[in-house]
Amino acid sequence: TGSPLNFLKNSPIAFLHTLSSPLLFEKNKGIQLPVALENTLVILLLIPCLFLFKRTLFNRPECLFCTLRVISYFILAGLVIPVPGALIRLKTSVLPFLMILLVILYDAISGNIFRKKPLTG
Repeated sequence: TGSPLNFLKNSPIAFLHTLSSPLLFEKNKGIQLPVALENTLVILLLIPCLFLFKRTLFNRPECLFCTLRVISYFILAGLVIPVPGALIRLKTSVLPFLMILLVILYDAISGNIFRKKPLTG
């Protein structure tokens, strides 16, 4: 049934399913290989971000917006869309927000490498 408790219980599974399908060992057709490589790369980029995460990043509105957009879309898509091909196609509308979030996180973790440093001398 569609109770709020079932929604909360199934949300983590739906999020992970949307984020990770298909992986390299799950691909059924050759056309899924680029998507499987992309998902594997995104997961490999997310792992360091999870361990080196700084809470102060959520004071930045763009970081908060991207995070909420990605999480809410991945949960809703994972709960509603049963067909993997449709999930792959519809997930592309949120991938730019996920990439922006990854750039913001890596920028904060690595000491602001994307900003120009003032010239000394």
